[in-house]
Amino acid sequence: METRKWRNLGQTSVEYILLLVVVTLIAIPILTRIRDELAGQDGLAANLIDGLDASFAGVNGQYRIYKVPR
Repeated sequence: METRKWRNLGQTSVEYILLLVVVTLIAIPILTRIRDELAGQDGLAANLIDGLDASFAGVNGQYRIYKVPR
């Protein structure tokens, strides 16, 4: 009876390890695709930065500094 209990515990451990491997193998391509969509050359972040650069293109570094009294 004792060996059967240990055998089941070992099987459960192997099943959890295999589940972790499968989830990891599925998650890696999905996360890579999301990263490329957000941070790639044509990604969302690049488009936002380009938009901000275009917004401030006419400023040419001419801005004012305001000091806030404490």
